[in-house]
Formats: sequence, structure tokens, C-alpha cells
Amino acid sequence: MPPLMREWLSEGHLAYFISDAVDAMDISEIEDVYERNLRGYPPYHPRMMAKVLFYAYCTGVFSARKMAKRLEEDVAFRVLAANNQPDFRTLSDFRKEHLCALGKLFKEVLMLCKRAGMVRLGHVALDGTKQKANASKHKAMSYGRMKEESARLDSEISELLATAARVDEEEDAEFGRDVRGDELPDEMSLDAGYYSDSNVAHLEARNVDVYMPPCRLKHREYREAKPEPVSEQTPTRERMKSKVLTEAGRAKYGLRKETVEPVFGQIKRCMGFREFSMRGLDACDAEWSFVCAAHNLLKLFRHGATAMAKQIKKQVESTHMVDMLPVAA
Repeated sequence: MPPLMREWLSEGHLAYFISDAVDAMDISEIEDVYERNLRGYPPYHPRMMAKVLFYAYCTGVFSARKMAKRLEEDVAFRVLAANNQPDFRTLSDFRKEHLCALGKLFKEVLMLCKRAGMVRLGHVALDGTKQKANASKHKAMSYGRMKEESARLDSEISELLATAARVDEEEDAEFGRDVRGDELPDEMSLDAGYYSDSNVAHLEARNVDVYMPPCRLKHREYREAKPEPVSEQTPTRERMKSKVLTEAGRAKYGLRKETVEPVFGQIKRCMGFREFSMRGLDACDAEWSFVCAAHNLLKLFRHGATAMAKQIKKQVESTHMVDMLPVAA
């Protein structure tokens, strides 16, 4: 008799936690694709494939080829896949076809974190990080090709400049030499990071207490800077700068260091995710959501994997029992 696969790993292993967590997720958007397909059932169950992808991302394995290799050699991968061994192309195609739906599972993971008492609505910190992407090689140029393109562009630029000069003369006659014709209010200016007056106004109109510095300051300058007095007539930019420099503003703005900034370090350094697997903004956005979902699963696992897994398993078993109850005639 073959051994029981769930005895291959310790009871509190991450693989079992991810398996139970994915069982509690709504992946109907992925399953519906196969239900509408008239060619029959998929060769591998979508939920099993999702478990393998989640575990792979949680353990720093992002290449489909490396996933396929782990499915042959790694016990945890084999347990999650129930000893199935989809090849790298199958894994890659599944991720590519359902990437948008996989990205939406970020919300499902957040709901699990909420049930575990890890989520509360309060201070929201926003930050950015640079991430390597997979660019198309067809958009790269050799030095010789760049020289050819440079000559062509020089010709086009000359034509555009001549056209622009003619348009300038026409608009000067229509609007006047000192009027642009599409002026915005003195505040629609843009500065470093995410700051703009319109962003501040948009959030404050929704009763959000905003702390968004309008410019970058070096650490020493930030420590020594003092808030200026403000009034109702103070421009938004100056008002926000003073607000961030107050004692309360420094405390709230400093929350970035313990909320959003460590996430980038954990994802890029600990999980090892440093490059997107696919091309295009939409694909990268969906993959980033899936990466963040995997990151939150790890947090949830470390928060109390065993207790939470048992709770999720009971919920799944209860749901399955309800589905199996006979329907009255």
C-alpha cells in the first residue's frame, strides 16, 4: 500500500496551511472557464494548480520550470499536487490564462486575515518601489540601428518644430502672447512622489486625514525643519508641508517605516521576488496582487497557522456536508 501523503510532512507545515486556505477561497472565476469549455474537464484540477502556485510564490519559486522540477523532487510540492506532475508549460499556461483571477484572490486572503483578527481599518500608508520587468527584446536596438533611427528622428523633429512654430503664431493671434488658453488653477502643480494638490483635495473631500509631503527632504533637513503657521488662505502645498512637519504629522507619516516599507523588503529580499514574469502593465499588476496575496498568506500562517487551519478545515468540511445533504422532493 502507498503511504498516506499527509504523513510526509509535519502537522503544522506551510503546505497544509496553504492547502486548507485555498480550499476556503472562492475560485469560481477560474472554474467557470472550464465549465464553459466543451472539450471536457481540465487535465489538472484548478484548485490544485492554485495551491501549487501559492506555495511556489510563498517559498520564492517563480519560474514555471523550477516549479515543475520541485513537483518531481520536493515533498511539499508533491503533497500539494497529490503526486500529480504538470509540466512547466501547463503551469505557465495556467498562470498566464488565469492571472487576473489569481490576482483577485488578494481580497480572499485579506478576508481570511480579517477573520484571524489581523486586519483593522485605520492608517493607510502608500509607498513605491522599483521592480525589474520583462521587456520585449524587439524594442531593443543595436548601436548601428540607433544611429539610423537617430537620423530619421532628426528629420521628423525638424518637421515637427516647423509645424509647432506655425501653430504658436496662430495661437498667439487667438489668445494673446501671454495667455496659454488652457490655464489651470495655481494649485493642479505636481511634486515629488505621489503629491499633487488634486490628490490632496480628492482625499480630503472624502474626510481622509492626509499626510502627504509635497517635496523630498533629506533626513537631516527633515529633522531640523519646523512647521510654518497656516491659515485658510495658505496654499495647499504649503499647508500640507507644515502639517507633515508637526509633531502629530511626523508620527503619522513615520508609520510608513513599520507598515508598507517592510513589505517591499520582505517580498523582494525574503521571498526573492525581484522580477515580473510577464509583460504588460495589466499582467504585472495582476501578478503583483498575487505576490501580495502570497505574502499575506505567509503572515497569516505565522500569526497562528495551526489554529486557523483547523478553523478553515472545519468550515470546508461543513460546507461539503451541506452540499451532500439530500434535497427534499
